[in-house]
Amino acid sequence: MVQEPINLELLLKMVEISQHMAETRELKPLLDYAMDEAIQLTGAERGYLILLNQDNTLDFRVKRAKDGFQLTDPADQVSHSVLDKVISTGRPIILRNTAEHPDFKLSTSVIRLRLRSIMSVPLISRGVTLGALYVENRSIKGQFTQNSLSPLILFANQAAVAIENAILNESLEAKVTARTAELEQAMAELEHRWTEAVEFNRVWSLLSSTIAHDIRAPLSVIFTALDQLNERTFGELTPDQDMVVATAQRSARHALTLTNDFFDLIKLEMKKLTIYPEMVDTHSYLLSLYEIGRAMPWSQGVRFELELEPNLPALKFDLTRMQQVIINLLSNALKFTQRGKVTLYAQTRQSHQGEVVIGVRDTGPGIDPAELETIFERFRQAGNAEMRRRGSGLGLAICKELVELHQGKIWVESQPNAGSDFKFALPISGG
Repeated sequence: MVQEPINLELLLKMVEISQHMAETRELKPLLDYAMDEAIQLTGAERGYLILLNQDNTLDFRVKRAKDGFQLTDPADQVSHSVLDKVISTGRPIILRNTAEHPDFKLSTSVIRLRLRSIMSVPLISRGVTLGALYVENRSIKGQFTQNSLSPLILFANQAAVAIENAILNESLEAKVTARTAELEQAMAELEHRWTEAVEFNRVWSLLSSTIAHDIRAPLSVIFTALDQLNERTFGELTPDQDMVVATAQRSARHALTLTNDFFDLIKLEMKKLTIYPEMVDTHSYLLSLYEIGRAMPWSQGVRFELELEPNLPALKFDLTRMQQVIINLLSNALKFTQRGKVTLYAQTRQSHQGEVVIGVRDTGPGIDPAELETIFERFRQAGNAEMRRRGSGLGLAICKELVELHQGKIWVESQPNAGSDFKFALPISGG
């Protein structure tokens, strides 16, 4: 049989449709659009878009007549013999007169429905059959030709890729939504319990014992799920999906920071936070923290510098808790400083027993004088509303408590539009 030439105008139209499908992220609108355009491309009376369920049963997702009318009972209105062959072989079928075809003329559905022209192509993406497109015309024999089939095959290939991406997108959104709901529920529970703790001192112990289970456990699940998505465990992600995952990771990290802050504050309040001081080479220790700070996501216009006085004396402190204090001060500087520089510094200061002053100085917007007196109190935050939403109001309060556990003191010097200098002094004797 001589192959008919492909209609170039039809092919260009099909490419245009394929581009539109590639831009559609939601599954249902994509399936509806694909079916409507397939019917228009082929001049079919009816069209069906079928996806395979996990158990390989057929899911008739779209069933449409040429006039847009939604068809009922689709499973009883098509030739399952044709569909089964297309899906099992992964090859298209075009029938000019089904009633006369030797492979299908005795099929019950062909006889009962008086099927004539049928064309069906598989939906295959990355070697996996997702389902099939099935169009028919019962009133005209020979409705479909190679001229109809060739562009429809290419159309189906593009549709399959778009459908798989939409399915993955829905799956990703469902997972993120589920994990986010767990996180919101856990955070709501934490807020409720925190309010009770403020009002009733007796629940402090209950909150500290349950916080790890109620908050950290679901957060661990969220981190694991997001890491798997980020590592492409379930396949490649679209740029939109990458953005969703990155947003969820930032939210999860923020929630973990809030949780740790609350947990530390509870232990401080209950006098159950124990420090383990040891003699430390101050210069080497601050140099290691400087390297950690260099890896933080500073704004492009910010320089991070280290200024250490020569021959700094050794100090006695808890390595982990002092790192917590300094990293918190660096994180605040990072959050508020958009240009200029941030400096981690240390110098000795004369007092009755000698002190080392360690500080973080920035060129950020500075702090309103009215806020300086209360900035180390719990739930107090400087800056605008956006900056406040990004913190818990506990970080500096915890820093103050930790420094004071080391017999030190912490303070800030700042003026609006002139930067801030957060510093703390530790006794050289170690207290």
